[in-house]
Amino acid sequence: MIENIVLTRHGHRRAWTEDGGDQFITGILKDDALTSIGEVQAIELASYLANLPVLKRPTAIFCSPYYRCLQTADPVSRSLNLPIYVEHGLAEWRSTLLRSPLHQTLLSASNLQEWFPNIDSSWTSVWQPSRNGENVELLHQRMMGFADVFLPQVEARLLPAQHARILLVSHAAPIIGLVRHLVNDRQLSIRPGCCSLTELMPKPDGEWAVEVLTGGAHLSEASRVDWHQWGFENHGADYGKNHPLISEIEMDPEAGSQLYKGDADMQEQKNKRDEL
Repeated sequence: MIENIVLTRHGHRRAWTEDGGDQFITGILKDDALTSIGEVQAIELASYLANLPVLKRPTAIFCSPYYRCLQTADPVSRSLNLPIYVEHGLAEWRSTLLRSPLHQTLLSASNLQEWFPNIDSSWTSVWQPSRNGENVELLHQRMMGFADVFLPQVEARLLPAQHARILLVSHAAPIIGLVRHLVNDRQLSIRPGCCSLTELMPKPDGEWAVEVLTGGAHLSEASRVDWHQWGFENHGADYGKNHPLISEIEMDPEAGSQLYKGDADMQEQKNKRDEL
């Protein structure tokens, strides 16, 4: 049984600086690296987690495939001597502004090992976010579907000692959607800052309770000066009004749960053969 879930957002990113985030090491658009501030935030996060009592420390790390998240997870991985499991269900929220083509395919765990050797590619992602983008509602739906598939798989695939306390390294919007689903409160006010910590504990009814919400006490004052707390309200009321309707967007056949993807593909091929 998972004893607690800790969620953190990546550190301060280059896209927020005057230099911008135009240099993408992975070749994925908007997959920029951390700034020096973000690197310090990640080190402070790692130091805090490593100095917790043994029975409070994370026992597994799951991370978005974005470079800035992996940079954030890397010092934690080294401090706790834990591998990083790449989970695409934790990936960034991408806009529905594009009708076609689809957004780029995010790199696999094995590809990302080139930069982050602590990645354990034996974990295969349970969810793939849609490459046609998501509006706010679809983002919440993604995190709901992801959580309902991911948590049972964590318990099934990892030993009890490994899945006792899991750390999820992600982005502001997915964290908001995931926490709201787990605590069953779609209106929960939550604004994750860079390397902030949100801690959830299980309730007897199967839901989760918030122990800490986007806390920053583990970070230095300097690291909290520019930690970019973010919520959906940052976009303003007009966000998305110039975007195409979902029905007008090229759909991504690979999106969603990956658990039975192979079985479904085989069945589809069989059906096509039967039609011949």
